[in-house]
This record gives sequence, structure tokens and C-alpha cells, in this order.
Amino acid sequence: MKTRATTAHSALLAASLLTLAVLSWSLNAIVGRMADGLIPAFTLSFWRWVIALVILLPFGWRQAWQDRAVYRRHWLQISLMAVVSVGAYNTLQYWALNYTTAIQTGVVGATMPAMVLLLGWLFRVETANARQLTGLVLAMLGALLTLAHGDLRLLLSLQLNIGDVLMELAIISWAAYSLMLRHTAFTLQPVGMLLVLIVIGLLSIAPFYAWNLWHQQTIVWSGKTLVLFAYVGIFPSIMAYLFWIRGVARLGAPVAALFINFMPIFTGVLSIWLLQEPLYGYHIISVILVATGIALSVRRKRPAPQQPA
Repeated sequence: MKTRATTAHSALLAASLLTLAVLSWSLNAIVGRMADGLIPAFTLSFWRWVIALVILLPFGWRQAWQDRAVYRRHWLQISLMAVVSVGAYNTLQYWALNYTTAIQTGVVGATMPAMVLLLGWLFRVETANARQLTGLVLAMLGALLTLAHGDLRLLLSLQLNIGDVLMELAIISWAAYSLMLRHTAFTLQPVGMLLVLIVIGLLSIAPFYAWNLWHQQTIVWSGKTLVLFAYVGIFPSIMAYLFWIRGVARLGAPVAALFINFMPIFTGVLSIWLLQEPLYGYHIISVILVATGIALSVRRKRPAPQQPA
């Protein structure tokens, strides 16, 4: 029988793992910004997942093989999930960071739960009440404020940074993935599933990586480049995923979902510290609007949250 102290220690460990997972994904945006000028965006996305594939292969191939019948029956949905998550989301995020700041992407990324709700409502796979729709409006207003750099009049003149638009497209792609994953009629072993998603996602990234090579956009090799590759291939791709699973198993999905809201905060602090990016008042207002919107949008009973890549 577990003692109260043991239970508290287990809960603290789970909370620490969830925090580390979100921190890892937040730092991924910083690394993507650091890679600008050293590693082309499509190249970074491609080799990130190659590294993760090599590391995961000894552990995940058996699970993938055991579930092969499920993959055959649902190959189309699984392929679409791989393309919009491993393929589109990460590639668009790294591409966006060539044009915008990590703080911007962090705030826009915080609208992910609201975007899931919006797409689910539009495609009639999720229902929304008045409170959730109010939260959605607030969250999207926060995102628009960041996209417009504090001046919503820019939206009327369409003077948006291409990086901000690319990041919003990345959020839409991840929201689509989350909805497909949430409404799957099958179950798969997690490490094997991640392995399969990576393989299919790499196939979708390969033409864009080839485009980098064709235009002679090559890697500037250095010690820093190796560290960046090592980080993106191990921590946001594998370790954060495993931390998230462990934390959700202990604390439950509803509690774990709350930790996603740390992402814009972590990204903002890390951007100021590591990249010396300026923090503007509209960033703070945007975070408040997004956080308020998400708090209103969260249902009393939530499905299992999905992790960013």
C-alpha cells in the first residue's frame, strides 16, 4: 500500500516530467531560430527525424510489426496524420523561424487548443458551447494581435510577416492531426506508432529537402550545428514524448493538458535570455488573451491532449 508521502513524490515526479516535456518543445523553437543561417529549414526538419528514427528503431520496430494489421487497415488516415504532424508542422515551424521571432511563434503556438476546437466545430466532429466559443474568440484575438505586431490595422492592409503566416499554418496542421488522432477508431502501441509516423513523415519532407540540395542550400558545419542537430533529434522528438506519456499516466489527461499553457511563457523567457529578442507589451497582452481564451475553452471532461512536435 502506498503511503501519502510516496503518492506525493510520484505526483511531483510526474509534474516535473510534464514540465520538462513542455520546456523541451519550447526550446525547440529557440533552436530553430538559432539554426537560421546554419541549417536550411527543410534540411533541419528532415535530419531531425532521421536522427529520431535511428534512435527509435531498435525499440519501436517490434511494436510496429505487432500492429501491422492495424496499419494496413487504416493506412490512409495514418498517412495523413504523419504528413500533417511530422511532415507539415515541424517543417512549417522551422521555415517560419527564418522570418519571425521565437517569441512570436510561442504566442501563436499557444492558440493550438483553440484551433483544434475551431476546426472540430467547423467539420462537425466537436461541439462547442457559448463559453468555449467566447474563449475561442479571445484566444484568436490574442493570436491576431501578435500576428499584427500590436497593430490590428495591419491585418486590414495584409502587411503580415510571412513567418507569422507560416506558423499559423503549422498550428492548423497540428490541429488537424490532433482531431484525427482524437477520433481514431483504433489503438496502437505508442513507440511503434511514433516510428511509423516518422517514416511516412520523412517521405513527405524528402522533396523539400531535395529542393534545399538542388538550390545548394547546404549545412554550415560547426560544433554548434552538431549540438543543434543532437538536440532536435533527441529531446523534442523522443524524450519529451516519453516524458509526456509518463506524466499523463500518473496525473491524467485533464491535468496534463494544463501544462501546455506554459509553452508561450517558456518560449518568451528563453527567447529573451538566449536570443536577446525584445519583449513588447503586445506580447504580454496576447499571452493574457490566449491564456484566458484557453481557460474558457477547456471542457470539464477533456480527451487526452496531444503533444507538439
